[in-house]
Amino acid sequence: MNPQHELIDMFVKVRPYLETGYEATILMYLLISERKANPLLSCDEIVSSMAYNLQYENGMTNGLRKLMGSQSDETAKEYLKSVFNDVRQKWTNDDLEDWLRTNTFFDTAVSAVRLLLEKECSVYIITTKSEEFTMRLLSAAGLQIPDNKVYGLGSGPKYQILNALSQVETGKQCFFLEDRLATLDECSNKGVDCDCTLAFATWGYNTKEQKDAASKRQYLMLDKNELLQYVRNRT
Repeated sequence: MNPQHELIDMFVKVRPYLETGYEATILMYLLISERKANPLLSCDEIVSSMAYNLQYENGMTNGLRKLMGSQSDETAKEYLKSVFNDVRQKWTNDDLEDWLRTNTFFDTAVSAVRLLLEKECSVYIITTKSEEFTMRLLSAAGLQIPDNKVYGLGSGPKYQILNALSQVETGKQCFFLEDRLATLDECSNKGVDCDCTLAFATWGYNTKEQKDAASKRQYLMLDKNELLQYVRNRT
């Protein structure tokens, strides 16, 4: 396999352990380092080892420290966030269409959101992606969502945003779709101040173990095809 393709293939498999965009730089650094140190290991062996370290051995923080050296964790994180954002900004400035082609939504997810908007439901986007780039992606998908209904990177924990929105959308039922198990667990454990269905997006970046755990916690399990039907049945 082409070394670049090999790295991308391994990155996709460890992507579920990434919480926000800049951590991609840490994952790629760890994958490259692991491949150089263990040229005879298979891709699956490297992925399995990395997944264990990321899940149980504080692998992301340790990777940050290896990559950035003696800087404090917070200083290193802010630097990587800045570099990550600058590279993305340059990409969009140089060739916005190429960036948009590389970052697309699933068709059924777009259809589900479009149906909600047509039915005049309140739709909010809560994401760890920056609001600027989120708005560009939504516009490219033909989804007209006001910027005051988009909560991006730096907006705070998602359960807190849901609680704030419950004060705005009083008396309404909430449906929250998320592909990160830890985020759903935080919403469940810390509480959401409204009647909220917590749904796990099984087509997102998550592992079989995370899917099994989400099912045992009795979150609503939806794949990308079931999502549109679920919305149709409730609007």
